[in-house]
Amino acid sequence: MNLPEKLAGTVGRCKHCNGRVEVPIPTIIAPEPKHDFYDHISACLDAAKRGAPYDHGYVQPDSSRMLGAGKTGKLLAIAVILVVIVILGGFLASRMRRSEESQNKYKTQECRNAFIAAQEAVKGKIKYPSTVKFPSFEVSSVLGPYANGAYMVSGYCDTQNETGMAIRTNYRCTMRFREGKWQCDFIGLIDR
Repeated sequence: MNLPEKLAGTVGRCKHCNGRVEVPIPTIIAPEPKHDFYDHISACLDAAKRGAPYDHGYVQPDSSRMLGAGKTGKLLAIAVILVVIVILGGFLASRMRRSEESQNKYKTQECRNAFIAAQEAVKGKIKYPSTVKFPSFEVSSVLGPYANGAYMVSGYCDTQNETGMAIRTNYRCTMRFREGKWQCDFIGLIDR
């Protein structure tokens, strides 16, 4: 018994195109084989010599490589991964938003008080405090409380100089609540 007879009816891979091919059963048992292994090899080699792609329409894919191996399987896997990432990202973002909202409700009144105290500290440093106009609390930035209990308040105010010309002044204050009142530890003003 020679090699083709030993391999008859088995499935293998073409080493030239990596396509799945079935070694034909000898013509004595099956006079018309479903696929001629030798024709496949010769056609594959001829196509390689010409530099042309070989049409593998009759070569069946290996069942162990079907799941996820083709372009469709890979695209499906990528789509599933993207959907999971989007859902997970939305879930985490909503939890973070809820957490920030609950923290902001607690800190809002203290932050507003620090903001109001900082406005009074800034007015004390401006030459013409009666002309000072501050934007709303939402426009300004209040950070804190820090570990030492301080709040960092920054924003701007519009005021007038001695000639009546409008001036915008940026400020940054470090405010701390001590002994029942707000105190300014640091104040910095910059005219634009």
